[in-house]
Amino acid sequence: MKLHAFAAAVAAISLTLAGAASAQVTVPNTFVAGAPARAADVNANFQALATAINSLAARVAKTEGQLVAADLAGSYTLSRFQTEMGTGTNSGWVASYVSGGTLTLAANGSATLSGMTESGSQVDFPSGTRRALNRTDAPASFSWSLSGGKVVLPDGGSLSVADGGRLLISTSANTADGTTVLLLFVRSN
Repeated sequence: MKLHAFAAAVAAISLTLAGAASAQVTVPNTFVAGAPARAADVNANFQALATAINSLAARVAKTEGQLVAADLAGSYTLSRFQTEMGTGTNSGWVASYVSGGTLTLAANGSATLSGMTESGSQVDFPSGTRRALNRTDAPASFSWSLSGGKVVLPDGGSLSVADGGRLLISTSANTADGTTVLLLFVRSN
């Protein structure tokens, strides 16, 4: 292989990898025009590029959802948005509230939800009375598993895994009690 063709190929691959991964790929050997290129030096440069490409391919595979349970181990910040419209005997209500907390998933399949707070308000009908909704829940421990790209919870619920495990999402709507919920868990470590 001619030296200038090799240098151009290395530069093109390096620029492509640098742009795709937002990182600079360096090769261990630099060649000078007119000087012989030793096979060991050329092979070392190719090995450095192959290592960088394989690392990038593994990262892309995880982003595309090729995860194992251990990839999800860590802490997630919860943002929960909930609305309700309910009826009772001669009455009804509309409520809206938000919740926060921390979900910690361990690689062994155990989990903890802690710091769960909830705040919002409810308006009762026909009186028009408005009530504040504020509460803090005790920490809860439970088990979890990963199946089909979802975090499966013991109550039968699940969280969809997105963005390579950096985001867990759940939505629900219950027509029987008028409740809609959006849960977002964003990876914090």
